[in-house]
Amino acid sequence: MFDTLKFNEELKKSGFIEKQAKGLTSCFTLLFKQIQNIGEDQELPSKQDLKILEKEIDLKIEKTRSDLSIKIEQSRNSLLHWIIGTISGQTIIIIGSFFAIIKLN
Repeated sequence: MFDTLKFNEELKKSGFIEKQAKGLTSCFTLLFKQIQNIGEDQELPSKQDLKILEKEIDLKIEKTRSDLSIKIEQSRNSLLHWIIGTISGQTIIIIGSFFAIIKLN
């Protein structure tokens, strides 16, 4: 059981003013009531439920890894095509410039 009076007094001894001590005590009282009601208001999962959930999470993580690997590979290929295209374009420009300079001379 949460002793609100003792908690309030300890807060005041620690330097909290009355209003702060009351507010904090009220918050902690509400928190402890909610914690106590968890088992009553909700059904807690069994070990079997948690194992099933763990397997589902593991499968989702594996699928995400697989999807990321595919996306990374696609990005690499796209980047490689872009780099090759850029280098080819620059090479054509350089060769064209070279022939233009030679033609002017």
